[in-house]
Amino acid sequence: MTELFFEYLDPHKFFPDFNKNDMRHLLVKLADDFHFKASKIQTTVINEEELLEMNQQFLKHEYYTDIITFDYSEDKILAGDLFISGNRCRENADEYKTSAINELERYIIHGVLHLCGLDDKSDEMRLIMREKEDYYLGLI
Repeated sequence: MTELFFEYLDPHKFFPDFNKNDMRHLLVKLADDFHFKASKIQTTVINEEELLEMNQQFLKHEYYTDIITFDYSEDKILAGDLFISGNRCRENADEYKTSAINELERYIIHGVLHLCGLDDKSDEMRLIMREKEDYYLGLI
């Protein structure tokens, strides 16, 4: 079984009811499914302006986004930082008629799938990524 250090930081308190333990257990399963030995994942929820600044500074992108994933994984050791826009979680939850917590869980899963090597650069890969997100969300 995968060892997992999962840290969740929400300095703006967007999601005070988020269940870190449930997400930790889910991420252990996800890491196991992708054959990773150990994991260290830190998730930080920030506002959209802070995430835009990160997107500009580190990725040279001039647009808002919902998540940025920094991947430090190597040799089947899963490691990374996820930065998530709490504002976008809430906006997208309204748009997609789901809860903000559900959207946050989707973003975390999405980021960890990136750490596991999946990408969403093509329509086909976006579909695969969405199917995996839905699968793991269904396990919560």
